[in-house]
Amino acid sequence: MDPLIIHGLGLTISYECNIQCEHCCVGNYQQGNMLPPTFEKCKDIIDIIASEGHLFAIGLSGGEPLIFYDLVCEILTYSKEKYGLEGALTTNCLWADSFDIANLYLSKLNKCGLMNISLSVDQFHQKFVPIQNAINVIEAAKKNGVKVTIQTIKTNGEWDIDYTKKLLESHVKDCTRFVGNNFTPSGNARTLIPRSSFPQVEKVSGGCSIFHVINVDLDGNIIFCCGPVPRELKHIAAGNLFNSKFHDLYRKAAFNPVYNTLFLDQGPFGLMTLADEKLKTDFMDRNYTSACHACMELFNSDCVDDLLSLVNDRAAVVFCNRIYIEKVRRDKYIAENGSEMLGFRMG
Repeated sequence: MDPLIIHGLGLTISYECNIQCEHCCVGNYQQGNMLPPTFEKCKDIIDIIASEGHLFAIGLSGGEPLIFYDLVCEILTYSKEKYGLEGALTTNCLWADSFDIANLYLSKLNKCGLMNISLSVDQFHQKFVPIQNAINVIEAAKKNGVKVTIQTIKTNGEWDIDYTKKLLESHVKDCTRFVGNNFTPSGNARTLIPRSSFPQVEKVSGGCSIFHVINVDLDGNIIFCCGPVPRELKHIAAGNLFNSKFHDLYRKAAFNPVYNTLFLDQGPFGLMTLADEKLKTDFMDRNYTSACHACMELFNSDCVDDLLSLVNDRAAVVFCNRIYIEKVRRDKYIAENGSEMLGFRMG
């Protein structure tokens, strides 16, 4: 059994976006920091990640990926034809200002391999995008057999999942699922959103996507989660595809005690508790907006090197525990579905 099995690739094809949301965890400062995306670069990344032989889904994000519509079609087609990957993407729907346009886009994207589309619908996106655009996409997705996920950023105001459903009215039944995402104060949100607008979570455990997906941008920077934790956060960043052999980065990540602890505790709860007990910190007494926010605070702290020394002492234990849990999950899935592929969701 391999020490690590990743089923989904999240590919950030560009940070460029056609709207400027105040809450964006990427942030305006990142736009323009990458070279224009090319199919050759995307193809190289897909080939490198797929070399480990476990992928069955690819999700495209940004920025706004459909600014590069033709490129997205190329990526999905290549991924489907060479590796049999299901395609997913996240969009703000600004492009879908009529049903006919939405249907034109979705029809081709579906033929190229798109199976799931996530729509950002909340008070921030709808400052720039009419809600009718999202409805156009939902209707076109239904016609073309594409599953729809609605993602809503939760605030302390009136806008929540129920309010999103109210706006979508009869189209709610055509959506596969609704996801309420928490703020994470990074990117634009760090400076443009008042802290009072950030709902606080009662527990910092849960909601961690570590090892569920590998996220890569076109500069080759990788992180083994789909959260907004910056790739430059050195204790979370997993390296660069173009500076090191991916196989080495892949196996190193598998034995990383920080990653394995995050996996076992479904977030930074265990690491923060350990820091409070052994290093006399107060992480568990602080307020956080999300597990990702807590993770950022923890790994930006002055005590992080001392914490890592404590974590390294139990590296073998947390690795074996993760392997055991994954085996149990895999065996259960195979028994229920008769397949070795675990269920996967992008977004």
